[in-house]
Amino acid sequence: MRNVSRHMIVIRATADEVDLSGSPSALRQLAHSIGELKTGQEYCCSADAAADPGPYERCLTGLRVVATDGPVRVSVDGALLVVEGDRSNLDRFTSFLAIGGPGTHSHYEYHEGNLYIAQDSQPLVVSCDG
Repeated sequence: MRNVSRHMIVIRATADEVDLSGSPSALRQLAHSIGELKTGQEYCCSADAAADPGPYERCLTGLRVVATDGPVRVSVDGALLVVEGDRSNLDRFTSFLAIGGPGTHSHYEYHEGNLYIAQDSQPLVVSCDG
């Protein structure tokens, strides 16, 4: 397990949706760390659980990414955001972390016919902070 938390992220959640936000450099670092995973490895990092959760219900304490097999599945396990899937699908996932400048966001969620995201994956918004 690798743990790198030089760049702080914030993960806000409701029962229906999760928002992962960070600065452009934090999101780039996160994408890079996930991109280095080999099958069977995991990456964990902490998140700022003391941030304002609004408009969501709560802040999560961290992120766990596991390179397994199959489509990417996003879920919440207790106070952690968990992302798991095979290498090629995790690469597709990390492309959503490179969303542009402050104030931009992207949506990562299953839609009919999508082979890369698990049907039971929780909707995720990735937001870029200033």
